[in-house]
Amino acid sequence: MFWFEVISDGIHVQPENFENLFFDHKGPENICIITDAMNAKGLPDGDYKLGELDRN
Repeated sequence: MFWFEVISDGIHVQPENFENLFFDHKGPENICIITDAMNAKGLPDGDYKLGELDRN
């Protein structure tokens, strides 16, 4: 069995391609949905940590 990861944000993989991949080819048992967003995603502008790094 093999698994693959998909960043399903509509930018890395377009929604129609994700739907095709998910529903037509692999099904939910072989897909791991991941994100590349940091923990400050969606928060207002400000100073945040990314691991040990200060980000603003």
